Amino acid sequence: MNIFLALLIGLAVNLDNLLIGIHLGLRRQRLTLWQNLVISGTTGLCAFGSVYAARLISGSFLAGTNLIGAAIMIFFGIFCLYQSLTEKEASPSLDASPRFLDILILGFVLAVNCIPPSLAAGAMGLSPWWVGLFSTLFSFLSIHASILLGQRFLHYRGFSLLSPLSAGLLILIGGLEMFL
Repeated sequence: MNIFLALLIGLAVNLDNLLIGIHLGLRRQRLTLWQNLVISGTTGLCAFGSVYAARLISGSFLAGTNLIGAAIMIFFGIFCLYQSLTEKEASPSLDASPRFLDILILGFVLAVNCIPPSLAAGAMGLSPWWVGLFSTLFSFLSIHASILLGQRFLHYRGFSLLSPLSAGLLILIGGLEMFL
């Protein structure tokens, strides 16, 4: 049961990766294997550390990390929305790849967002190894699959609105996390 709950938490903390991957795919950006490993490894390490640290932290800190993660998600969504509304008509080529600094920032944003559920997993007594492993695995798979999905959307009319829509959904997810 412990492994099954860790699997569910690993899946749940990476649902926002789907939106970010679709956003990258719509902007015609690809991630290399190493870039995706940096992002998913950051998420996995953060999940592992959060589960492990949950035994040392009081319950009031959990609400604070949730607010921080939600605020970062909102700011990242605003940044993506601004980028999608102000980018020029000419799209980058399909070979466009984000810079390493962008990858580190994205990895940090996604990792911070997994802290509250990982702390809760630690409070429930789940294994930090399993939660970290499943968080890494689902982060890698969700980003890879959603970038490909976003690139497929480019071939259909009307899907150009998905980039600002996905950014808006990131803002909404951050807002819901902040107030719920």
